[in-house]
Amino acid sequence: GGSGARPTGTGISYLRLAEGGTLILKDIELLPVQIQERLAALLAHDAAHRPSVFVVATSRAPLSELAQVGKVAAALLPAFARDPLFVPALRDRKRDIPELARHFVGRYAHRLSKAVNGLDDQALTKLVSYDYRSANVQELKEALERAVVLADGDTVGAEEIFLGTPAQPRRHVLNMLGSGSVWPRRVALALPKVARPLVALFFAALLYLCFWASPRDGSNLGVILVWSLWWPALALSFFVGRVWCVVCPMAQVGEVAQRLRALNRRVPEWLKRHDSHVALAGFAAIIWVEEATGMRHWPLATGLLLLSIMVGAVVTSVLYPRRTWCRHLCPLGFFSGCCAESALLELRPTLDVCSAKCTGHSCYKGRDSASGCPVFNHVMFIDSNRHCVLCMKCVQNCENGSVQLNLRLPASGIWARSHVQAPEARFVVALLGALLSLAVVQHVETAGHGFLSLLLAEHRAAVVTGSLALGLGIPLVGLEFLARRLRSRGNPASAERLWHHVVAWVPLLTTGFVAYQLAYVPGLPGLRLALGVTLPGEAPGQALWLPLLDLLRVALLVVGMVVTAAIMWQLVRASRGGDQPVKGRLTHLAAPMIYTVLLVLLLVRPAWLGL
Repeated sequence: GGSGARPTGTGISYLRLAEGGTLILKDIELLPVQIQERLAALLAHDAAHRPSVFVVATSRAPLSELAQVGKVAAALLPAFARDPLFVPALRDRKRDIPELARHFVGRYAHRLSKAVNGLDDQALTKLVSYDYRSANVQELKEALERAVVLADGDTVGAEEIFLGTPAQPRRHVLNMLGSGSVWPRRVALALPKVARPLVALFFAALLYLCFWASPRDGSNLGVILVWSLWWPALALSFFVGRVWCVVCPMAQVGEVAQRLRALNRRVPEWLKRHDSHVALAGFAAIIWVEEATGMRHWPLATGLLLLSIMVGAVVTSVLYPRRTWCRHLCPLGFFSGCCAESALLELRPTLDVCSAKCTGHSCYKGRDSASGCPVFNHVMFIDSNRHCVLCMKCVQNCENGSVQLNLRLPASGIWARSHVQAPEARFVVALLGALLSLAVVQHVETAGHGFLSLLLAEHRAAVVTGSLALGLGIPLVGLEFLARRLRSRGNPASAERLWHHVVAWVPLLTTGFVAYQLAYVPGLPGLRLALGVTLPGEAPGQALWLPLLDLLRVALLVVGMVVTAAIMWQLVRASRGGDQPVKGRLTHLAAPMIYTVLLVLLLVRPAWLGL
């Protein structure tokens, strides 16, 4: 609304400076109430004092509503109630976004002297699809200014646009780079450089052993190293983060190919929209090939599997920028990113430093001495470990020392996340079903007798196919049915909470996969742990020998279940404002408990318990 006033007194004020013009008071509810009351007195002068200043006030809610909660002085209401103008939020007038976006890009390109003349279709789609809830048009302006700085070509692409509220600082973390000593930083930067060539040599040796070394059966050293060492080690690395992606030889070969020949095409929109489905299909195909063909005992097939993943990384690196393979296509990368949500390490920004000092955004763009983030991350907007490969490029490039390498409570970042998308939840629930299917196959295989074991031996491909189809299909169908029921009730927030609750299962998924893989560690299934206890009917002092593999599996699954239950407890408490009774919260924990019991019964051989 607007009103007029003639400033009084002899002191210098904004009203006096704006005399003869217009004074705009943005977000008037932020003014102290005492100042608002003085302004109301000025605007209430009688007709003898003709106004010479037109005063316009803006607010994020109707003044009457703000007055009821004490944010606006009641005396101001008559002055601004005469000519109110309601401007819908940007999310309610999305047709304006393309026009505003082009205007702001032109303005910032001119100011920064950059030859950026517009946005591509993917960037506009990303801007229009987003709901601006934190700062409205200001949020759009900040995103586009940052995008113009980040843009390398003549148009702004979707990868250069970062929307949403930056990740807020979290408590209960230990910044391993903040000790004041330079050694932690040097070690963090040196480890990837040292490990990458060693892993590349190891991988080259694996390919040689699989393709050219003898014998050509399950006793081949390459097969033993891949399935008995690499896969279990990969599973254990999930407790740290996506550390395998730091040293992955497939990505290294892709980077070499990119330096030799890079087309740098834009990543297709359909791929970014459906990347989780593509990765899930690839992961399911890998599992099926492993289990249906007996690849664990077939060197040539093992080598071809590794080589096919490398070819995918090379082709993608030649076609698209950076590590598009790792971000959008790699099945192992998606799986490790999913499990890394429960990891002990995380890279996060010091938000105040980023906001106050950052102008070049070198964590994304890179500098002359080092390239930018390989997977299109801007450290200021990282709120999960899904796409962070712990390459330390952001640590190396940040001139302000903003990046933190935090040691945190396992999976503490899951309940702190502000947003979880449906594709991520579908990926998690499908992997939970696949893990259960693998456990069934392993249980039948190790039993060595009975109808199911005979059926698996004679019709392995059919049994594995059926088990995986059920394991993947039933959870996905059930999740979609539940989501549609929630949407039909007219509460979209309930579906969003459902995705978050599904992702809370990641710790149990991670420990379950590790427990499954431990069976293939050489020598571990034969180890026993002696307990000095006396059982009924046994001679005093006789030890009880317990399989170490079973003990480790039970311990891992229990830990995973406890962490998952703790996250779900926190999520339910936050969604209900802490008002839900304890009994109501416990009902949400029944599903992970039942799932854990099923995995224990399938993975642990209970004969030593007398069952």
